[in-house]
This record gives sequence, structure tokens and C-alpha cells, in this order.
Amino acid sequence: MLVKNFKSIANTKQKRDLLKIVDYSISHSTPQFVLKNSLKRIKDEIFINDQKAADLKKNRIFVIGAGKATGIMAENFEKIIGVKNITAGRINYKGYKPKTKKIKTVLAGHPLPNKSSIEGTREILKLKEEFEIGSGDIIFCLISGGGSALMEYPISGITLRDMQKTTKALLYSGANINEINAVRQKLSQVKGGGLARHFFPAKIYSLIISDVIGNDLKTIASGPTVNIKHVRSAYLIIKKYKLENKISKIVKEKLQQDFSTKKAFPKVKNIIITDTNNLVDSAEKKCEDLNYTSVILNRKVTGETKIQAEKYAKKIIRLISKKKLKNKEYKTFIFSGETTVTIKNKDAKGGRNQEFALAFLKEMTRFDKKWAFISCASDGTDFIDGVAGGIVDYKTFDIIKNKKIDIDKYLENHRSYDFLKKTNGLISMGNGTGTNVCDLQVCVVWE
Repeated sequence: MLVKNFKSIANTKQKRDLLKIVDYSISHSTPQFVLKNSLKRIKDEIFINDQKAADLKKNRIFVIGAGKATGIMAENFEKIIGVKNITAGRINYKGYKPKTKKIKTVLAGHPLPNKSSIEGTREILKLKEEFEIGSGDIIFCLISGGGSALMEYPISGITLRDMQKTTKALLYSGANINEINAVRQKLSQVKGGGLARHFFPAKIYSLIISDVIGNDLKTIASGPTVNIKHVRSAYLIIKKYKLENKISKIVKEKLQQDFSTKKAFPKVKNIIITDTNNLVDSAEKKCEDLNYTSVILNRKVTGETKIQAEKYAKKIIRLISKKKLKNKEYKTFIFSGETTVTIKNKDAKGGRNQEFALAFLKEMTRFDKKWAFISCASDGTDFIDGVAGGIVDYKTFDIIKNKKIDIDKYLENHRSYDFLKKTNGLISMGNGTGTNVCDLQVCVVWE
């Protein structure tokens, strides 16, 4: 099971079921599960979704990429294709340490890029010259969420420190992932199609685990194999969040420049092998297996975490009061997406899923039905290593009363981790799940 502290936090049937739903849903979005369904080798031929992609008698096979899921992706790629059929490979990963034999791996930085992010990317780029990669070669690029930080190679004049400072400022500003990646693309040699251009004229298949709402290819890991020909000024994003004094002078200059690329772009097929839709559909199936009546509220939740938590709590209360519950009926409400937390307190400790659980709890104060709620990061890491999210229920109010906990104080100061620790609501998935397809929220309501 992915949930490591199941026994200690699953103290009611409903909490146990919520944890089972989340566990099942995320398990069906793991690389080993989705790669087995999408990637196949039949004798000397490689197929992706039943379409021929390579001939081992004619093509050399290379593997590159980056993301939180690429460790397990690389490991399973070797199992499916066969180690002897891969000429070489290099990936940057985070979390699970892959047991690969041919594909070299580098543990890189996330959510901020680090020295290893750059060194690992340099090794990826060196493959072209080292093996004289050309038009007859096939490159499989393994991409997942987190790739923007894990695979980095700044443009001339931009330092690692510049990248870290800019990324950190954006992460704490409340900027959404599209805005953050638009800035990062402008400062990078590998984002926005830069990685693919480097390997021209080799043919590239990008196998993508999407953590982006709507599956915008330009945004997933900042689109390293997507042909973005023209990049306009990204400085408006900096101005929008009033970050002018939090980034370096050279970064300001680069972000205000427009540039177009005329470099040749290779044949690329970007293929999404799992996303938030699969996450939600799997959750719905598990709800049905557990005899819950389920309602999918949204697959594309974005915006400020507190606001969205309040919105969906109110929506559930409204739906229950309008339609009523049938005798002994258990009703689940499922939604998914990726919200943002605007940090205003230096002592803040938590993540968007932990804060979602806390804000949801507060809004349910006057609800007269029994309920339980879970918010979980599919990658198993909710900004804090070892914490995947939060779980609360109507009984949490008893703990608050007995321990004299001021819920408003914790919410206002973004200290959701401290609150959930005191109320036994922290979910642990160890070092992570090996995948990354947005966040999942599920609420169960009963009489």
C-alpha cells in the first residue's frame, strides 16, 4: 500500500475507505501501471499505444528525461524494452531511486533547481556528441511533473542562484504553474522545445505523465520537446505579483526580451500516458467498489487553496441539503486539480493539500451531517518530504475542543502541518509514489 501510516490515521471506517480510494487511484497512475498498458516490445519492434515507434534492427534507442516519476519510468522502460536494446540513457529524478542498469540517473533538485539539476542536464545534452546521435536514431524522452526544476540549463548570463531566487519568489507569490513555467522557459536552454532542438535530427517520442490541468504540453515540465517558436516578454508576470525587487537585474533584462528561434526542430510525438482524468476515473471506480454513490465535481480545480476549499465545502453542503441523503446512503464527492498557496508568513509550514484539508474543515463547522475528507498529492509529497496531504472528519472538532486549538490561527499563518500533526491528520507515503498527476480530493457524507 502507498499510504505508510494507514493504521495510525484510519481510525474510522470512512477514513479507511478514503485512504483506500486515494491509494487505488494513485496506484493506477503509477509509471509501472501506465507504461505496461502503453509501451510494448514485440520481437524487434517497439509500439506505443499499438502504433509502431521503432525497429531495433534499424534504430539505436536512447532514453532521456526528467521528473518526479522518471525514476520508476526509466526502471520499467528497461524491463519492457530490454536493457540490451538500449544504447544509452540519462535522466534526472526525485524521490524513488531507480534500479536501472543502462540508463544513468541523477538525483536533482525540486522544487528549486540545484547544482545536480544542471550537471545532470549537461550529461543528457552530451549524449548527442558522445554517440553521434543522428536521423536514424530514436530518442524516448520520459517526462513528468517536476521536470521544470529537475532538468535545468540556464541561458547565457543566468546563474543557478538567479534561477533559484526567481523560482522561489514565484512559488511563494501565488503564481499558477503556467505563469511560473512561462518565466522559467525564458531563462532556460532546454525548456520550450530546447531539449528537442538540441537532438535534431533524431526522432523523439515523449512519454508524458501530466500534472498539468488541461494537459497543456507547453507547461508540463516547461515543454522541453514542444516546438515553441516565439517567446514574448514574461516580465508582466513578475509585475503582476510585484516581484521586481525579489529577482536579479539580469533576470529582469532577459525576461523583458522577445526572442524567436529558427533552429531546426526534429520529428517529435508528445504522448500523454496518464493524467488527472485517469486519477479521477480510478477514484470513481474505487468508490463504486466500496458501494459509495459518487459525484465528480471538477477535474480542473485551480486558484487560491483557501478559497477553493471553502468553495467546495459550501458546494457539497448545498448539494446534500438540496438532494437529501437516502436512508443509510454514503455519498462521495470527487474533485482534482492543483491549487496555489500565497505565503505571507515566514513561519508557515505545510503544503497546498494540508492547507486544503484545514480550510475545508473550518467551512464544515456548522454542517449537521457526518463527513470525512481527504486531500492528497499524487506524488506523495505535499511540499514537505514524508507528508502527502491531510485527512479530517467531523470528529476532528472534538480534538480541537479538547486540545483548545485555535483553527483560525493555524489557517491564517499557513501552519497546516502543525495543526494536522496535533489532530492526527497527516498522510505519509514515505519517499513518494513515483508518479505525479495533480492532487486528489474526496469527501464522503452520511447520516
